[in-house]
Order: sequence, then structure tokens, then C-alpha cells
Amino acid sequence: PPPTSPSLPPAPRGRPDPIPMCTTEVGSVQRLGTCGKQHARKEASQPPVTPTPTEVFLLLQAYMMSGRLVCELRCRGTTTMEAAKMRIARHCGIPAHNQRFLHDGEVLEDARTLESCTMLDTTLFGVDGMMVVQLVVNGTSNIARNVRELGRSDDPDIAIDGVLGDLVDTVLRAEHQLSELVRPKGGTQLSAALGRGKRAELVHWMVQAFTALRFDDAILHSIVLTLDRYYTTCSASSDTSNVQSVLLGAVCTEMKLAGADEFPPGHWQRVLCHICHGQVELSSILKSEYEVLARLNFQVGTPTPLTFARQLGRGAPDVEVGRGAIDLASFLLELALFDPALQYCRAHVLLAGG
Repeated sequence: PPPTSPSLPPAPRGRPDPIPMCTTEVGSVQRLGTCGKQHARKEASQPPVTPTPTEVFLLLQAYMMSGRLVCELRCRGTTTMEAAKMRIARHCGIPAHNQRFLHDGEVLEDARTLESCTMLDTTLFGVDGMMVVQLVVNGTSNIARNVRELGRSDDPDIAIDGVLGDLVDTVLRAEHQLSELVRPKGGTQLSAALGRGKRAELVHWMVQAFTALRFDDAILHSIVLTLDRYYTTCSASSDTSNVQSVLLGAVCTEMKLAGADEFPPGHWQRVLCHICHGQVELSSILKSEYEVLARLNFQVGTPTPLTFARQLGRGAPDVEVGRGAIDLASFLLELALFDPALQYCRAHVLLAGG
């Protein structure tokens, strides 16, 4: 009789049956050899695997100007300055918008990464490097403190404005950056394109006309800034015979930006017709408005010196003193409109504060 192979022991209950092995040694060798050849072919067909680079980490140490260590954070090299400020704000309670990073005498922008600002010393912590920055904390402005004080008012309509105290400094900083971006640098090129005498006559006419129409002073300053920005982009040989259409186009834009509550539809059209005494058609005014906006890349409604003067006046501890300061500043800034060199020689916030 043929020899019988020994039977496998029964599997214990509760466990799966073991995988049966090959009954013949020849069959087992053949199977293993076939699998090995297939595996070798598969490895040969695949491209070589490139090892991933080791991720860089940094030990960020932030010191105050007094030399006190504020915090010590382990960050990725791809961490931005803004993200690092947010982590410091969570650990130390210093608002992120009040933090400034200095490294080797350079102010680090929020969009920069940690590894782009320093030469990594990988011998200190193995794969890690060290970066030491000086942390400068900006104090809260008087405007922000006065806005926060509104939260203590018994009137709920006034107290709700107190929550804006944490945003005031950030908004002022953003408005200053925008103002510097569009401010005409100096008045030489502007005087060459428009002429100092012609520009002074134009500003004088606007002051009288807008006072009669009871326009807000902010509209006057915005229109003068729009005209100056427009003619700064023009050459000295440019044609200035269309200055009336350009002025009406700037007035049209400012009335639209003021909102429908102050200039509802139909009203601003009548105001334009009244200003030009019906001598310029509305279609021509709208065409000039589009040309001005296109030349300025549609960047209008930017802050003026009067904008900063009114904001700085709110920082006065006494309301009456603040109103008097704003009135005096408005008068002086209106005089500065007649001299483009004085108007644009410094930042608008400095002109307002001076």
C-alpha cells in the first residue's frame, strides 16, 4: 500500500486553521523559485527610490531688549514669522500684531521663513539649528486705549465699540502702508505735468465749490489726492486741456464711494450737472472717470492726511480737546493742499501729526 503522510494536529478552538504546507518538497521548491524570480523582475522594473531629505528644525529663542528670555520654541524651518508670533502670543500673551522680530539688525517680515533668515548651525542639536531673535513689543496706542474704555460705558450701543480696541493699531498700520504705497513722492513731477499755478487755482475753486455744496472735507482731500496721483503718471508734455473732465470724473468716483445714503442714485448725477453748469455730458464724465481709474489701477479711496488727523484726534483724553485739535489740523491740512512739495514730502501720518 502507498505510504501515508502524517496528519497535521488539529488547530485549537478559537483560532484560524494553520495554512497547509506543500506535501512534496519538490513542489515547495518550485513555488519558492517562481515567486523569487517574479519578485526580482518587479524590483528591476521599478525606478530607484530617492530618499526624502531630513526635515530641518530650529530652536527659536526670543529675547526682549532688556535681555530677558521670553520663550524658547522648537519650530520647523518652514515656519513663517507670522506663525511664530502666533505661538508666542499663545505662550506669553503678547498680541501678535504688537511683536517685531529683529535678527542681525534686520526687521524680519511676517512672510519670511525661519530657515531663510539664518545660516543653520546643525552641529548644535544634531539635525536642529539655533536662531536667536530680538523681540520688540509695540505699546498700545492712545487711540486703542480710548476705544477700549468705551467698553465700560453703561450705554450698550457705545460699549459694543470697545471690542474694536484690539484692531485699531492693526488698522492704522495697514492704512499707513497703503498710504505710502500710493503717495506721490515729492511734487516736482506733479508740478511739471500740471503746473503749480494751475493746480493752485484748481484747488481754490474746489474749496469754494465744495463748501457751497456742503461736502465733507474728506471728499476734498480725496479728490485732490486722486488728481495728483493721476497727473504724476503723466509726462510734462501731456495735454492738460481735459482737466475739467478729469476733475468731474474724480468727483463722480468720490460720491460713489461715499455711499448711497449720502449720494443716492439720481442725486449725484444732478450734483455733477450743477458743478459743470450742464456744459459736460454725463457720458463724457463717466468716460473720463474710467480713464482715471484705469491709470490708477482702480486703487481709490486711499487714506489722506485728514484721515490720519481725525484718527489721531480720537486719541485725546478729552472729547472737546480732541475736536478742537481736529478742527485746527483740518485747517492746516487744507492750507497744505496748495503746496504739493509740502503735501507729499513726508508720510501722510507725519503730516497729520505735525
